[in-house]
Amino acid sequence: ASIVTINNVLEHVRDPRLVLEMIRSRFLTRKGVLCVIVPNDFSVLQDILMKSVLKDNVGKHHYWVTPLEHLNYWSYGIMGRFLIKCGYRILGSSGDFPMEIFPLMGEDYLSHPEAGKAAHTKRISFENHLSLTGHNDLKDRLAESLAELGIGRNAQIYATPRDRWL
Repeated sequence: ASIVTINNVLEHVRDPRLVLEMIRSRFLTRKGVLCVIVPNDFSVLQDILMKSVLKDNVGKHHYWVTPLEHLNYWSYGIMGRFLIKCGYRILGSSGDFPMEIFPLMGEDYLSHPEAGKAAHTKRISFENHLSLTGHNDLKDRLAESLAELGIGRNAQIYATPRDRWL
């Protein structure tokens, strides 16, 4: 079986349907799996962040919107429905650490980019400690739970061609 991963690609392309159709027809074998990773934009945590921490700072609202770089914006639900429309069957999803937690706790990396590196280092440390202490099952269940809640900085969705899984 083949495995194809596209990581932070579909938000940058003009025709994401064409990309997904090309992957399905050219690169995935009969039981192949596609892993799509896209920024999880307009999530509930981003909404909470905008309505609380950023409510008085209009310039920071929708800080993730970068029209010159991102042509498309995705969430778990939008990407899942799009994959189905493109001929895929969803196998599952997972999420990574929701970076929005840091500014909600008072660590404003949006106004102070140097704090972003520290926040990222804390996220990596958290995930590494789960692995180093043998709690990979907890790490996996946490990632799946984040996806169920629709939170996590990136949405990771696993799919297979609908017509070829026999």
